[in-house]
Amino acid sequence: MATLPPCLNQLLKDEQIVMMRYARAADRREIAACQRLLLRLKASLRPHPYPHRPFAWRATGPDHCTPNTGTF
Repeated sequence: MATLPPCLNQLLKDEQIVMMRYARAADRREIAACQRLLLRLKASLRPHPYPHRPFAWRATGPDHCTPNTGTF
């Protein structure tokens, strides 16, 4: 039996939770874990006809952001 893909509302809710965890992540391991989750969510959002905003990764320094070349 095939499982249904998550609904858009659940994906967006999960994304917001991961982004909050990402914002407070203190070490590289936590940051990398959040980035992996965000990439999985990005892949899950692709089938939905929803124009999603671009997402910028934060650099390892506290005051830097590196823009993502793709869109979420």
